[in-house]
Amino acid sequence: MVKRGDMKKIILYVFLGLVLITGCKSTGNGTAADGSDNTNVSPQNEKASDVAEMQTYLDNARKKIDQLAVSEGISQYVAVLAIENKLKNPSAKARELAKAAETELTKIASALRLTPGPDWLDENDNQITGSTMSLGKDKALNPEVLLTYNMGGSIVVSGAPVEFEFTKGTGLIDKTIKTNEYGQALSPIARVGNVKQEVVVRATLVFYVKGFRYRFESVSCSFIYVPPSKRATIIVYESAPDYVSDHPFVFDAAYNSLKKIDFDFTQYNGVLLGKKFLKVFGGDINAIKKLALEQSVPYLVMVYNDCYRVNKAHPDFEIYISEVKATLRIIRVADGKILYEAVAYADKAHNTNGQGGSLEKARNNGFRKAAALLEKELKGQFQQINTALLGE
Repeated sequence: MVKRGDMKKIILYVFLGLVLITGCKSTGNGTAADGSDNTNVSPQNEKASDVAEMQTYLDNARKKIDQLAVSEGISQYVAVLAIENKLKNPSAKARELAKAAETELTKIASALRLTPGPDWLDENDNQITGSTMSLGKDKALNPEVLLTYNMGGSIVVSGAPVEFEFTKGTGLIDKTIKTNEYGQALSPIARVGNVKQEVVVRATLVFYVKGFRYRFESVSCSFIYVPPSKRATIIVYESAPDYVSDHPFVFDAAYNSLKKIDFDFTQYNGVLLGKKFLKVFGGDINAIKKLALEQSVPYLVMVYNDCYRVNKAHPDFEIYISEVKATLRIIRVADGKILYEAVAYADKAHNTNGQGGSLEKARNNGFRKAAALLEKELKGQFQQINTALLGE
């Protein structure tokens, strides 16, 4: 005969056993540990049809994976877990099916790769960082991933839900994007809370089936956006027909005007760029980023002193006239946007043209005049330049 005190102990042990059985259901690969809530579904008593449905989903999942319909296969496996999760007291058979599904999902996870899109890789396939200043603008570098399944070969995975979230900083982003037929998913960032602070966005493969959330913690990648440092390269190019200056007169004019700003400016001789200078000056984003990568700066200050015409003032006298246009542009590397532009004219139209007793003297006189006029123009634009570079 069981004594009254022993009966209480037996009841307690049975109760604790049930708690352990129902409370330790593994949700696998990060689903329980990531803070997601899969307990909102009201527990239900198990029916014979539940186990039958789980078995059907499990069988279908295996077929889909064998057919390389990866997203569909994963959804079917997650459906097995979703059904078991809603059961109040799952039977041994239901737990067995759920365990089988989770085992397969773990295998699949080891074969999945979520990598940054091609725009995030440099020429050596290393991931680059983005700029917070470009976010929410045209040509911004938005988070983009490529999902592949690597099991005896590599294929892209379409129709898979990728969740994008801010793990550092705040902002507005499309939260869940499904991969397209090429395995790509891109989520535009509409805005960020503070462009002067680092922002990190993480992309993770997350499936929702029957109200159940299954998160592949190991199938993720992060994108880092940093505020621009206070560094810029001044690139000067001074030319005339059939002539390029090795020592541009306009450099001092530009540097003297900018050195008052709290910025670290370095100089680069535009002669070294040759014809590529005009590509950068003209806003070619690929040329801009290539040059900026070499210089490791977020801004380029392009100064172009262009003597576009030199000719004789009168056929009977050795007096030459030159016309020069000096332009300074501040370009943001992240998106190629021209943040500021100043122009000065040393020409007939403004009665400021250069002149001299030879073609060379007239040309140099025009260069000097244009440089002096540009410096004068820049002195009155200090606040605008400061705003362009510092956002203040």
